[in-house]
Amino acid sequence: MPAYSINGELVKESEAKVSVLDRGLLYGDGIFEGIKMYNGYIFKLKEHMTRLYESAKLIGMDMGVSEDKFTEEVLKTAAAAEESSAYVRITVSRMGNLGLHTLLDTITVTRMIIVIPLAYQSTEAYDKGLHLTNVSMARIPEISLPMRAKTLGYLNNILAVNEAKKNGADDALLLNTDGNVAESTGSNIFYIKGDVLVTPSPDAGILIGVTRNCIMEIAKNMGFNVLEKLFKQDELIQADEVFLTGTAMEIMPVYKINDTLISGGKPGEKTKSLMKSFKEHIANCPGAKAK
Repeated sequence: MPAYSINGELVKESEAKVSVLDRGLLYGDGIFEGIKMYNGYIFKLKEHMTRLYESAKLIGMDMGVSEDKFTEEVLKTAAAAEESSAYVRITVSRMGNLGLHTLLDTITVTRMIIVIPLAYQSTEAYDKGLHLTNVSMARIPEISLPMRAKTLGYLNNILAVNEAKKNGADDALLLNTDGNVAESTGSNIFYIKGDVLVTPSPDAGILIGVTRNCIMEIAKNMGFNVLEKLFKQDELIQADEVFLTGTAMEIMPVYKINDTLISGGKPGEKTKSLMKSFKEHIANCPGAKAK
């Protein structure tokens, strides 16, 4: 059974409401994190909460509570759910009057936590991989919005994935305004060439994923030479293997980019080895126990 809380108080779904003056609703003025709970343990909770508070700092948001107190609220909400494996969604939005500026004494925040049953990707998707394609829009540049903040403004991503699906692909490959590879609409991207694992550097305007960082450490321990750098799409297409990473999908192989097959049109062996190692890491380092 799902569980919900608002500002630290457990509520029923029917009572989980926000004001019509919520700035997350009105302007996308807020931040969020999506986290997985496996067998009663919230994976990488500390890392996600750290990123949440870093996002708040980047957009000038006063969270109103300490990171430790908010973490306790997350654990309490997760414990109230009748699920041992779940998706934990944390949303923090500013509340105040109409108007764009936030330098008002009336500005506060609303902390919302949702814990719902985990929706698993189909086995077929992992066995086959995903097809990525270019779309007509670019990743929003860092000069326009702090892309390292996980904000509620996902319309760029929504329009991109809808265009990709309309064109027969599974997801979009987003380039930045300089033509460098950035990410997909909800995941970080990696490629393998020989024993080198490459992912776009933060300078590409990416959201620095918690799973991304975890995979980089696992890969180093497996003997990969791990690089963060700027690179063009041609370099990605010429790779031996390509995959995406994210909290929800974990590691997802990519078998095709536009009309080019990657790794013979199937998941690569080194990608599958990383997938296995990541599963082992989850089992060995489960995370914080829901209270």
